[in-house]
Amino acid sequence: MKLSAQSAGDTLLTVVVLESRWAHTYECLIDRADAITINRFEAWDTSKYLTDTNGTRLIEEIVRRVRTCWTKNANQPSGVVLTMPGTLEGAETITSSSRLGIREPIPVAKIVSEQVGVPCRVFHDVECLAVGEDLSTSPSEHSPTSKDSAFVYVFADEGVGSKAILNGKVYVGAGAAGLLGRMTVQPDGSYYKALAARGTLEVFSGRPWVSENLVAMYVSELHKRPASATADHNLGNTLFRRALHVAADQEDWRNLDYPHIADGLKNGDPIAVKVLDVSARYLGFAINSVITILHPHRIALGGAMMSELPGFADNVIEYARQYSWALAWNRTIITVASLGRDAQVYGAVKLWSKRPK
Repeated sequence: MKLSAQSAGDTLLTVVVLESRWAHTYECLIDRADAITINRFEAWDTSKYLTDTNGTRLIEEIVRRVRTCWTKNANQPSGVVLTMPGTLEGAETITSSSRLGIREPIPVAKIVSEQVGVPCRVFHDVECLAVGEDLSTSPSEHSPTSKDSAFVYVFADEGVGSKAILNGKVYVGAGAAGLLGRMTVQPDGSYYKALAARGTLEVFSGRPWVSENLVAMYVSELHKRPASATADHNLGNTLFRRALHVAADQEDWRNLDYPHIADGLKNGDPIAVKVLDVSARYLGFAINSVITILHPHRIALGGAMMSELPGFADNVIEYARQYSWALAWNRTIITVASLGRDAQVYGAVKLWSKRPK
């Protein structure tokens, strides 16, 4: 479906959603009543463009993809919106992004705008997800209106993050509130160079590190005899165990994908169960901190760790309940996010519409 502005009051935007291993390009229409219609134009692989620390090659590819979208659909929207992981300065500059390999500040919005000839803005991925998910939730007696509410979106996927929306406005504090993946949950844990810290939540609950922890346990257990005679010897033939073997053999520990990890959980594989339980426990611990400090009315759990791994979200919620005190827990609603990645697109469009003119 091709989208086009139908009247002078309509706004057509191109939205590019970026992650470390994939990207999606969308056409988005905002009509005069502020209704948003989205159409996905294409999906593409970002990993081959993460070649330099200032993101130059990635930005070049973004520009090329935007121009291709316009050429094929014979439309030139009034703006371009980028939504990506990382630390941002306003809606103009990305200062760093461990997942995109960017280590130097770069005025990405200015560069893209100059290349394509229309205004560009860049917004944080979890902020967009939070805004989009908040838009999709109808107020109820258990969920106050945005004028008197506290909503927190917790994201676990390639990385871990969160964003709070207080009284209808995104809360950033002094500038960086909500970087939940940076929370230290094990002070004497492994040092994570990208975050310059030990034992951060991201090394337990982000997919690349969950993958690494799964392969590490597999390698550790590889040549040990079973602890009991009742051990299941058939697990070696599962999709999960075959993937672990390949990853260990090729020393590619961080690339187990969700279907392989999900297979381990479905089969009750002790390696998958133990590693994902640790991941859920630390994430539940972090969510309890959010409940204790902010006591939001609602928390939505988003990201593929929640949506693609059977039982993981339930386990996270149970640990958060276990760690929380009754008064706070009983007045907080926790659910799995309903929109998935579509929320990121809706949120990006909404943030664009609220930008200073």
